[in-house]
Amino acid sequence: MKKIKEIITYDSSTIKCSEYNFLTKELLVEFNNGKLYNYTDVENEEYINFSTSDSVGKSFSTIIKTKPFQKLN
Repeated sequence: MKKIKEIITYDSSTIKCSEYNFLTKELLVEFNNGKLYNYTDVENEEYINFSTSDSVGKSFSTIIKTKPFQKLN
């Protein structure tokens, strides 16, 4: 059975955690400052590259930051 959602907590100075939906290709990112954003059109491969990176802050800037988003708080 394939995963539908994945939640990861990071050891990062920028990003606290993320939740990715493999079906809708939406990525919810919570930053260490408490801000919460929902990114859309994040392909599965892009999410995997981001979430498994040695530096999720850097990979966020290069892979995810350019995606459409909505600030949730």
